[in-house]
Amino acid sequence: MVRRLVALLTLVALSGCIFVSGRGWSHDDRPVRGMTRGCPAFAQECCDDGKEECEESCEKACEEACDEACDEACEESCEESCEEACEEACEEACEEACEEACEEACEESCEEACEEACDEGAGGEAAAANGDDLEYAVGVAERKLKRAHEEMAQSAEDQAAAVERARHEMEDARRAVRHFEGVEKPLRLAKAELDLKDSVDFMTAQDEEMKQLELLYEKDELGDKTKEIVLARGRRQHQRAQERLAIAKREFEDLKSFALEQQKSKLMRELTEKERALQKAEFTARTTAEDKEQAIGEAERALQKARRECEKAAGGAK
Repeated sequence: MVRRLVALLTLVALSGCIFVSGRGWSHDDRPVRGMTRGCPAFAQECCDDGKEECEESCEKACEEACDEACDEACEESCEESCEEACEEACEEACEEACEEACEEACEESCEEACEEACDEGAGGEAAAANGDDLEYAVGVAERKLKRAHEEMAQSAEDQAAAVERARHEMEDARRAVRHFEGVEKPLRLAKAELDLKDSVDFMTAQDEEMKQLELLYEKDELGDKTKEIVLARGRRQHQRAQERLAIAKREFEDLKSFALEQQKSKLMRELTEKERALQKAEFTARTTAEDKEQAIGEAERALQKARRECEKAAGGAK
């Protein structure tokens, strides 16, 4: 039993967890078993992901947290194991419990401290990267503001041109209505009426000529064949004159009561459409200008916010 106890104490003392000093034991200031100088093996991945600052912070925080956790774990585990074990095996049980508890507690606390140290160590680089991002954001905001001003200027020109075009088209439609009422309609009516009078005069002339032929050939001693040819020709011309007169009357009535009114209605509809188009163009120009002004305001606020954040980050870095 004594040999076994001495061997265990020697093994533990050599491992670096505790050393025997009279009756009892105490924690050694040397690194515990399983740790290397710097980050422990189980926390190496955390350190590998960081930079040089992370490794130094991790090493220091890990050593401090490990020492403190190991002291507390050794004391509690030794007392609990001594109460449970018999008097003869107290030293052996306490040594084994101390060694196991020290390693577990050191591993857990060191891992947490290492992660915190890595976060803090990488904070400088994150802050620098954040500063670069903020400067880039300021540049983007400035370009957006410039683009918003350019778009507003271009939009103002386009909308002004659209309004002017719509106004010209409306004026053309109004002139077309005035021209129809004042010139085209009276001229077409006068021409149609004149054509009708010509048809009436031609019909009258054909009537008179037919009557003259009938009177002439009524007492004429020419052969029946010649007489019939001349009278048949006169009747055909008279018939054509009657047809032309009927057509002229119908054309005049249609022009007066329907065709001219239809044309006027069409011109009035076109005028109404042009007036509405002008109103729409003016509305679009007004609302587009408001939208562009709002976009400029938003771009200016975004730029101011980006500059404040950049200045704040620069002040914090100092």
